[in-house]
Parts: sequence; structure tokens; C-alpha cells
Amino acid sequence: MPWYLSVFAVITTYLAIANTLLALTTGNTKEWTAIQYVVTGELIRAGAAALVISPIIVETGRMVLAAIWSERRERKAREEGQLQGQQRMHAQWEDWNRRRLEAEAEGKVFDELPPQLDEQ
Repeated sequence: MPWYLSVFAVITTYLAIANTLLALTTGNTKEWTAIQYVVTGELIRAGAAALVISPIIVETGRMVLAAIWSERRERKAREEGQLQGQQRMHAQWEDWNRRRLEAEAEGKVFDELPPQLDEQ
């Protein structure tokens, strides 16, 4: 139950008890019947409002949590993709440098271009 309904229920219960005691101590049952109708009407209005507002609050909360979860998942995927890209580029440079050093050791001319930083 939403907190605002709990507060409303406590307040209306308190008012109903106070008015019941007032009606019992004064002996005015006509006043008590009118108070019952007022309290019942307020409870019906509060219930109707809760039926309308609660799904909106729940759906809004679900959408916010879904957005947070999706953003975290995308950030994690982006970080993993960057790490894989860095590892792939590092491996390309290591291969190029190994071939360059082998060619240098054999006395051959090494004219291969270095790996491009913007390659995927």
C-alpha cells in the first residue's frame, strides 16, 4: 500500500474514532450517521484515487529502473568493447614490430606500413 494511503487511513480512522466517541458521549446518533457517510465517501474517493495513481507510480518506477539497468549494461558493453579494441590494436603493433625486428635481423628492407590507429 502506498504511503499516502496509509497516512490517509490513519487520519480517517482517527477522525472516525473521535467522532464516534463524540456521538456516543452526546447521544446524537443522527450526527454519527452523517459522519459515517462522510468517512465512507472519503474512503471510496481515496480508493479510487489509489486505483488510478498507483499503477502510474509503479510504471514510472519500473521505467526508471529499466533505464538505469539499460544504461549500466550499455556502459559495461562499451567498456568491454574498448578493452577488446585496445587489445586487438596492441596485438597488431606487436606483430608488426616482430616482423620489423625479424627483417632487421636478417638484413632485409622492411617497408611495411605500421598498423593504423583508426582501423577496427
